[in-house]
Amino acid sequence: MVLKTKSGFTLIELLVVIAIIGLLSSLAVVNLNSARGKARDAKRINDVKQLALLIEIHVASGATGNYLGTLPAGCDSAGEVEKTTGCGTFEGVDFTLIIDPSAQGTGTTCQSGVVDTCDYAMTINNTTTDDYEICFYIEEGAGSVEQGLNSVNQGSVITSGCTL
Repeated sequence: MVLKTKSGFTLIELLVVIAIIGLLSSLAVVNLNSARGKARDAKRINDVKQLALLIEIHVASGATGNYLGTLPAGCDSAGEVEKTTGCGTFEGVDFTLIIDPSAQGTGTTCQSGVVDTCDYAMTINNTTTDDYEICFYIEEGAGSVEQGLNSVNQGSVITSGCTL
């Protein structure tokens, strides 16, 4: 007499496979969150570099030679810290559309001492008017740009910290 064996998965085998798939998917989600943070950081760095480049080109083509009165309306007073979303339109670029990818325009203004995600902020140096600063927040760190509060100033140079 020949015994036939049933082929297929046992309940234990099926549970082991489900557990392995769950473990692998949880590892993938953790890595994806880090990638999202790095993508937001790349957008932040690109945004502020573009803003700084726009300002540099405008000032270089102007007659004053300094930044006072040449920055976007709403962000052109020395010593006043403003969100860049409140700066209005400048050289055909609508600054209200340039928002931090995390704060979405509803976060706090990036200033010295802020330790969480914040919206881009801009000011002109209060004493010399020949320099400006755009502050922004980095979540993960990217290349030479450190995690935390950073700023871009004259010459589109990114520095750690923010003096606003």
